[in-house]
Amino acid sequence: MANFSTEGWSGPASLHYQKKKQHLLEFEKEENNENVKRWIDEYVSSVDKRIEQTKIEEEREGF
Repeated sequence: MANFSTEGWSGPASLHYQKKKQHLLEFEKEENNENVKRWIDEYVSSVDKRIEQTKIEEEREGF
């Protein structure tokens, strides 16, 4: 997960994570390997938490 999580972006973090989640879910639709699908589901769960955290931070900062 560490290599997949190394990244940079500009703009709202919540938008970045929402796009990342969407990309993962699209990829999962075409994936046949159950281990990969399980990993994606677990990773998406952590991305969901990150989305919520960043939305709260952005609201506090007036983003």
